[in-house]
Parts: sequence; structure tokens; C-alpha cells
Amino acid sequence: LFLFGLVVISCNNDDDEEKHDPVAQALIDDELLVDFLQSHYLTDDYKIDSIRNGETPLFSLVDTENLVYNEINYKLYYYIHKQGVGINPTMNDSIQILYQGFTLDSVKFDQNLSFPSYKSWFHLPNLIPGWRYGIPKYKSGTKVIYPDESFGYENTGSGIIFMPSGLAYGENGSANIPSNAPIYFF
Repeated sequence: LFLFGLVVISCNNDDDEEKHDPVAQALIDDELLVDFLQSHYLTDDYKIDSIRNGETPLFSLVDTENLVYNEINYKLYYYIHKQGVGINPTMNDSIQILYQGFTLDSVKFDQNLSFPSYKSWFHLPNLIPGWRYGIPKYKSGTKVIYPDESFGYENTGSGIIFMPSGLAYGENGSANIPSNAPIYFF
């Protein structure tokens, strides 16, 4: 009888707990992203600010990719600031990149921008899905070999990727990123 009671208690399902619904979260995230893109604009000095005087909303500047990831429909929004030259990387390439990451309330959670332009190398398959799908929208640029035999890239593509939480850090969040937070990267 004791063992039966223990089994019943251990199998008790707590119905009061909310279960994460990634499909519903994708819809919520898209609403948040659309609202953000409709209420913010890109300043002349390439920053994002709230619309106050009829500025052109980001929503009219971004492109959208509808995609399926883990059997869930998502919308990835991206803005191409500079098309760049060369080829577009694939989702399996390594990339050298300068970036800043923000939550929709404009809190910077990560960056690798510093003087003189330190770029980081990443292998796209190891990154969040938003980068794997978004980075290939921008051209790689022209490889330049410097006198010290190091190299870099010039005339690269640049822009902003706006991604739902399901293509970012999901329900777990990460460091300064809350759970289920849509984010964007410059």
C-alpha cells in the first residue's frame, strides 16, 4: 500500500503549472516584433529610436522571411543597410562579424564592438537559428590581406536582424536576455 501511494504521489501531474507553448509564443513574438517595427525608426546615425514626429517606421524598411524551424512557423525580419559585395555565406560557413545585440526595450545584452574594430569568428551551425537564417542575407565582402599577413574583409554587407525568441534564446533566455524575448542584432 505504501509503494502504491508513493507511485501515485510521484506520478501526480501538477495541472496548475503553465506549459510552454512554442506555437503560441511564436505568434506573441511576431506581434511584439511588428509593434516594435511600427513604433520605431532608424535615425540618420544608424540607431533605433521611438517614433515621435512621423518618422518612417522600420516596418516599411525591413524584409521578412517566413520559415519553419522545429515544425513551428516563424517570421524573421531583417534590414539591409549595405548590400556589400561578394557572395552570401551559407548556413554552414564560418563568419567574421562585428555586432551588438539588444532586447526590444533597447537593453544592450552583448557586443564585440571596440576600437579598433575587433571582429569575432563564429561557425554559423553553432549559433542561434536567427543568425543561421539571418546572416546569409548579407554579402561577405572582399578579403584583404594586411602587411602583417593577417586578413579581414572590406565592403561587407551590414544591417539589422530582428528575431522571435524561438529563433533566439527561447524560453530559457540567456544572461541578460529574459525568457521568451524577441531580440535584434546590428
